Amino acid sequence: MKTTGLVAYWNDLPPNTRGIIWVTLSGLAASFMAVTIKLSGERLDVLEILFIRQVVLVALVSPLVFRRPKLSFATHCWTLQFVRIVLSIIAMISNCTAMIHLRLCQSVALSFSRTFFVAIFALAFLQEVITLRRGLVLSVGFIGVLVIAQPLTAGGGWYALLALLSAAAVGMISVVISKLSQSERLLTVLTYQAFGVGAVLLIPGTLVWKAPTLIEWILLILAGLMSALGQSLTFAGFRVGQATVVTAAEYLQLVFAAVLAYFAFGELPQRSTLTGGAIVIFAAWYALHYEHVSRKTGGTPL
Repeated sequence: MKTTGLVAYWNDLPPNTRGIIWVTLSGLAASFMAVTIKLSGERLDVLEILFIRQVVLVALVSPLVFRRPKLSFATHCWTLQFVRIVLSIIAMISNCTAMIHLRLCQSVALSFSRTFFVAIFALAFLQEVITLRRGLVLSVGFIGVLVIAQPLTAGGGWYALLALLSAAAVGMISVVISKLSQSERLLTVLTYQAFGVGAVLLIPGTLVWKAPTLIEWILLILAGLMSALGQSLTFAGFRVGQATVVTAAEYLQLVFAAVLAYFAFGELPQRSTLTGGAIVIFAAWYALHYEHVSRKTGGTPL
């Protein structure tokens, strides 16, 4: 099939189908990034890994920033921009530390708890209402998280708590971005995240610096590229498809992580990870599905 035929075929696909494909590919990119970070973390410090990854992100966003510097840095929400930078650092350090020390599937499964933290923080800061049905869904999802974390916390593993801390920070970031999106440009939000986090990590990353090997350089650059690619694909997916539909594709990341973890580290998912992950995914899927159906039929939201 010619290129023009492929483009026409792609454009003829329903928007939600295209959105699901973009988000699925985003999950694959995120899984590859997790593998590169976990491999790099066998010798390098987390702060160095994150600093180099952030340098790659800054290099990618710089052409856009320098083309329109005033617009890139013009903001009306200095406080929220600062809060977003702090939360990003907390999320990145916690997530990467947990990712390196936990089984890959466990860290990915625990990261899905961000859905429930978003609902909790939305209640507190966006004045959204949690109905009885939504409260039950949140409770079921939290039970799933406990099932995943149980064998880790029982053995004194604090890395599961770090994974949950990261998920909580990501949930709060979602609320902050929701606020920022009301008055800020997307380029401005990306600029402050890239340069702000990079500036904060500069000194810590230098203090723990170990000269990466050639293989480690390749892995770290790939981590930065996969991070940028994943974010771009997610944005593309949510731009063309309905959030309540395409979000479900995010959970395929658990499948990708399981396959890559097996080939890269010889890891097999534990029964608790599969069980708890299934509970978390079902709870999140039910919430999204019910919201979607209620909007179409005019019923009561979750």
